[in-house]
Amino acid sequence: MPTRPEHTSASQSSGSPASPWRLRPARITDALALSRGCLAGTDQASIDALLRRVQKVARERRGLGLVAELTDGHLAGFGQLTLWPRAAEISDLIVGEPWRGQGIGTDLVRGLVKAAQEMSAEVVEIGVALRDTRVLRLYRSLGFEYGRTLDLDLGSGPEPVMYLWMTLTDAASSG
Repeated sequence: MPTRPEHTSASQSSGSPASPWRLRPARITDALALSRGCLAGTDQASIDALLRRVQKVARERRGLGLVAELTDGHLAGFGQLTLWPRAAEISDLIVGEPWRGQGIGTDLVRGLVKAAQEMSAEVVEIGVALRDTRVLRLYRSLGFEYGRTLDLDLGSGPEPVMYLWMTLTDAASSG
């Protein structure tokens, strides 16, 4: 596995010039790199299906997928935005273990929020398992506020998942 990069600055949605990554739209051809990077351990069929969904919503102008691509070509992070009638939803956000804590997740969320604004969404929603307190703190620090809590099966049985919302008129001041 690649070494953990040093991150020298928090960045704008496309990654700052000093950061060792850049954000770009996900492509179908990213499947293998995702399976070797941030989605290691996920079966290839699931990754292929995820990328097909991302491409479909992008073609329909109802969302997009972003990847965080390191300067060495590894894909360290992924996130998806989908526009629904009542809100834009950020989902499938993941940063590979070796690259966590470097600002990649923050950049992905900011990039997806910016994309939602550009697509004229009024509200963005994002979910987090309540057991993941670090991610919950991150989302709150980026301006997301409590929306609702549901019990969902994330693969190990039902557990509480908090959905947080951000009105996009507020997003301009948080990022």
